[in-house]
Amino acid sequence: AAAAAAGSSAATEPEVGGKESDGFAVVGRNVRRLVRKAIVDTAMILSQEHVSVDATRSATGNSATTAAAATPAATASALVTLGDSLAGSDRFLSGSESITDTGSSVDNETAECAQNVLELYERALQVLQGDAEARAPNSNTTPLNQPTESQRAHILSKMGATLQRVGERAKALTWYQDALQLSLDSRRRQTCAGPLDPQTAEAYSRVIVLLEETGEYDKALDLYKQSLREGMRGEEGADAGAFGWTVWRQDDNGNRLQIEAGLSHRAALQLVAHFEHLGHKQHYWAASG
Repeated sequence: AAAAAAGSSAATEPEVGGKESDGFAVVGRNVRRLVRKAIVDTAMILSQEHVSVDATRSATGNSATTAAAATPAATASALVTLGDSLAGSDRFLSGSESITDTGSSVDNETAECAQNVLELYERALQVLQGDAEARAPNSNTTPLNQPTESQRAHILSKMGATLQRVGERAKALTWYQDALQLSLDSRRRQTCAGPLDPQTAEAYSRVIVLLEETGEYDKALDLYKQSLREGMRGEEGADAGAFGWTVWRQDDNGNRLQIEAGLSHRAALQLVAHFEHLGHKQHYWAASG
């Protein structure tokens, strides 16, 4: 009888505990949802007020109205920081890691959190864009105070990373490509030459990696070659043969194939390293002449 009673108790206790755990889980989800909503709503109100002040400044041409207000760059930075905080929350990290590790579909709360993060990043872009448009008619504006392609590219990249973490690879690729184009526009507008700056290099890398993950190997390789040539701009120097390097491949049958010609030594070595990193069985090497 005692054993039966113990068995009966053991059988019923998990059910009661399970119901209580489910109840707490529901409460926890609702609380987190309300907190995220409050953060996003407050951020939207404050940033909208800031955008409205910028509109007034644009119409009047008077910057005195914003003397006591946060600068657009500071407002955008605050919005991005809030987005980063939500993206770095334990709940979002665990939910997105589950998608990456198991290939499972995104749960509702993780999807909602991702949407909140994207809303904050998008608002940051709107603040920067609105400020650029407000400043355009004022020729006395200091260029250093204007939002740059680099700032916007940084935010677009974050949006792509958020979407990639919840399995939205196609949408993530679009944002990554936009970030790359802005980084290139900024680089070329400043007539930069030589090795890629860290932001442009990262933008290339994000697009290339995602293309490879989705099986678009030819597009990934073409883009990698483009990145090498972009980094070669301004490398000519005094050496007429600076771009006389070629990358070759030898297959299992001993056949040699030219992969890319007209590269600098540095770019050729980088391309060889790229193929080796991919784990190709064929032999790759760089040669001059």
